[in-house]
Amino acid sequence: MRGQPTSDFGAGSSWLQIDTSAPGYAGRLVPLVAVIARTPSGRAILEGIRESGGSVKIEKPEQTDPPNATLGRESSTSPTMLKNPSTKTGWCIGFDPDDWPSPLDPAGRSPEAILFLLLREALGRLRAGGEADARRVIAELDPEEAAAIARFQQERSAQ
Repeated sequence: MRGQPTSDFGAGSSWLQIDTSAPGYAGRLVPLVAVIARTPSGRAILEGIRESGGSVKIEKPEQTDPPNATLGRESSTSPTMLKNPSTKTGWCIGFDPDDWPSPLDPAGRSPEAILFLLLREALGRLRAGGEADARRVIAELDPEEAAAIARFQQERSAQ
């Protein structure tokens, strides 16, 4: 990931950041985050991230072929971590909304559904703490994934 300038959500906060180095990227991503935030399940995820004391950064990955979305540890030398070393190690989402829906995704999920799942996974990892705990938490989330997406999509269409 790039480690370039970011746009923070919330005045002076660094709990959720969007990479602003790629022209137009933040402008495509902010509306997706807004869609997620307008649903009860999405709002709960975003509030959980904020309350965790950790951070999530969303960056445009280098071109992916086939389309992909990733979640990994934020570097300890990232601007967020250098600015506030007491911050819990954060997570970095590599996501390009232009890749979704992907013809390779049998479920044909929308960009906001993919981002919702990545944010949900990041929250699970922030709450877990260590890598081993994160694997356990994510394993517990997997059976609920279809139900979580269905609930999110139902909430989104009810608006």
